[in-house]
Amino acid sequence: MLIGDGTERPKLEALAKDLGIEDRVFFLGDRTDVPECLSMLDVAVSPSPSESLSNAILEAMAAGLPLVATRTGGTPEVIEDGQTGYLVPFGNSPALAMQITSLLEEPHLRYRMGAAGRARIEQEFAAQHMWMRLDGVYRKMLRKHLPAARIMHIGNFPPPLCGWSIHTLHLHRALLERGADSHVIDIGPNHGVAREGCVPVYGGLDYLRKVWRAARAKFTFNVTVNGDSWKGFVLALMALVVGRLNSKPAILTFRAGPRQMLFPRAQGFWYQSFKLLFIASGSIVCEGEPMKEAISKYVSLEKVHVISPFTSQYMDEKLPVPLSTDLEEFFARRSPLVSSYTLFRPEFEMECVFHSFALLKRDYPNAGLLIAGPTIVPREAQQQLHRLDLEDSVLIAGNLRHAEFLTAIQRSSVFLRSHLRDGVCASVLETLRLGVPVVAVEDGIRPKSVVTYPSANVEELEKTLNMVLRNLDQFRAQVVRPDVPNSLDEEVDFFLRAGAAAQ
Repeated sequence: MLIGDGTERPKLEALAKDLGIEDRVFFLGDRTDVPECLSMLDVAVSPSPSESLSNAILEAMAAGLPLVATRTGGTPEVIEDGQTGYLVPFGNSPALAMQITSLLEEPHLRYRMGAAGRARIEQEFAAQHMWMRLDGVYRKMLRKHLPAARIMHIGNFPPPLCGWSIHTLHLHRALLERGADSHVIDIGPNHGVAREGCVPVYGGLDYLRKVWRAARAKFTFNVTVNGDSWKGFVLALMALVVGRLNSKPAILTFRAGPRQMLFPRAQGFWYQSFKLLFIASGSIVCEGEPMKEAISKYVSLEKVHVISPFTSQYMDEKLPVPLSTDLEEFFARRSPLVSSYTLFRPEFEMECVFHSFALLKRDYPNAGLLIAGPTIVPREAQQQLHRLDLEDSVLIAGNLRHAEFLTAIQRSSVFLRSHLRDGVCASVLETLRLGVPVVAVEDGIRPKSVVTYPSANVEELEKTLNMVLRNLDQFRAQVVRPDVPNSLDEEVDFFLRAGAAAQ
């Protein structure tokens, strides 16, 4: 059955007669009942030499028909070879015939491919989906040419997932929704990987070149930094200076707690350095009053704004979600289970954690320690796990998706946070919101109901974990679930005002 008409029809009718198949080929001409015609078919064929995005192919898939089509134009974007049909080279009649025959001879294969094609049409080509994509195109054009503000974030961007990168992702997406032209210059572990909305960085000179271009393109910088890293300080200062040179004072987002390696200082090199950093910024966003008070020793309070980085969007995940086979097997074998997050840096005190867990296993020989975060385990940590005979009791799960991380916490007995200079730690607040007890090193600003222990004290950490596990029901009942406002809207409003003023 040939549906449609055209100038080639007389030649094709003659060819069918010459081939002796005129009684088997039906020229239907132009039709207004195409769905009814398609319902009578077993296989749809598109042997065209060129296509953009064929409506005929989309209609056949919507009718639940498997397809045999030429690999041309946009057709391979629609037909998944071997899944919703077959693709063959143009002009190869034997290949075309072979694939049509294979479908005609296998009803189950026809049904499976046809059902897969219809499912794809329903998922990707439904009216609502097409409207959303078209709307997205127009919004992207508006953001580029008539933006509410131009914001360039400089900081970590997922993957990997951590509190900073997740917050940057939430803020970036929210600004896009509000009509801002938002992008991210990634200076995190995956800084050399290009992603949608993310500008990769291939070294110091490349970073400076891209920062300068962004400033010349009238972007306002949002530079995220803490007081733990001199490299982060240098990158932040470069962006702030470039912003000033282009009359675009940057927003400095200062993260972590009020006691960090290089901050605060009463005098000396790092005092003067951070004072310069704060002065060079147009405004400063920090995560709490203790942090604001610490910054006030360097610069006027007028430019310091407290906005919580932990917002209700962190808890939007639908839980629980399926976990990997390795995780499921670990949960099945180990109880009680302590979960944690680390990057194997000194401030996480993992040597103390491992020694404490080895002591804990005297009372809980079947206990397990699940660690999220690292993809590479340092040799020193591997050797320590071997010496302490913990290799089978500790699972280093790598960088889990956010929903997987929350599901693992939800199924754990207790969450351990060993970072020395946390500030408002997202994983601690997330855990409390899930009703799971938290044991954390004391940093002076832990939320209510967090059970703390002194830094680098192996015995005290083991004693604290042991106490919580022995009285687990009591500590679960005592968990204070923190209020989580939608501070993201407040932050977006702040950035839109700052960006619009800069424009």
